[in-house]
Amino acid sequence: MSTQLMTQAQQSTPAADAAAWALVPGEALRLPIGPGARRLQVTHGRLWLTRRGTAGQPAEDLWLLAGQGLTLPSGSVWVAEGWGETRFQLLVPPSACALAARRLSASWMKATKRATAAGAPSRAGRGAAPSAA
Repeated sequence: MSTQLMTQAQQSTPAADAAAWALVPGEALRLPIGPGARRLQVTHGRLWLTRRGTAGQPAEDLWLLAGQGLTLPSGSVWVAEGWGETRFQLLVPPSACALAARRLSASWMKATKRATAAGAPSRAGRGAAPSAA
């Protein structure tokens, strides 16, 4: 592997830009994280992140440059501001998708039980031949 390759700055690609958030200079964006952690990856420019503080933990400021990333914990709230033109991706890890799918499935099951208890026809009986009485 050549040294030249290792020292070149990471450049964003059209595919990365298509999935990126864009911030113009001075624009701020609130980022509530969850369910599950998120991976933030800067693809262009410089990003200023501020994590909302609590009584037990003061606010936190971080700077990220193109090519740098950070895992944002579930339940945290951040404000992102671009310094210059900035693009970043906020990636959802597979574990967060599984958590959302479980929650959605649980909600669907509860709704189905409520509908059945309220007298709505069951899907299992649809298409079945009527019984002879």
